[in-house]
Amino acid sequence: RPQDAPLLARVWEEARTALAVQAWSEREGLYRLRVSTFERDLDSEGRRVGREDRKTKAGLTRTPFVSLPPQELLEGGFVRPLEEGGHQYFAPDALVLLSERFLETHCFRLTRSGERPGSIGLGFEPFHGPGASDIQGTLWLDEETAHLQFLEFRYTRLPFPEAQGVAGGRLEFRVLPNGAWIVDRWWI
Repeated sequence: RPQDAPLLARVWEEARTALAVQAWSEREGLYRLRVSTFERDLDSEGRRVGREDRKTKAGLTRTPFVSLPPQELLEGGFVRPLEEGGHQYFAPDALVLLSERFLETHCFRLTRSGERPGSIGLGFEPFHGPGASDIQGTLWLDEETAHLQFLEFRYTRLPFPEAQGVAGGRLEFRVLPNGAWIVDRWWI
């Protein structure tokens, strides 16, 4: 929608700035973090936990979670078969979302939700035809402060129909006292 272009550009610039600082924080800073990871098997509705493995580690790190390089994800897909069966799911990080390739292959739009008052969304979806699995989603920003809050996404072009519209993830962002941005929570 052409009438949304100026506001879309402003919202993208705010999201891009936060993502760029987050990528810079990963590259340049070491942080003392305690990272807890959970691997869960859920029922078909995603509500009951059948199995859970929990690991916690502490130490210095640049970032607790990293994605594959943008080119590799956008060409090979965000969901890949494993040799032993099943599939491995990948989420985007700041470098993926900021990459020229991502911007060239996804359409952006402004969105709002009654479930998120005070927030404005920058929605995106792949615009190319059939191919490798991809993602569509929304970067949510606080409308007053323009702080990036989180990214919600769903996988597209999945190898099996049961997960279509269901399989996805969320990245939650947080500003540290020194101004650096990190991914505070990440789930797929």
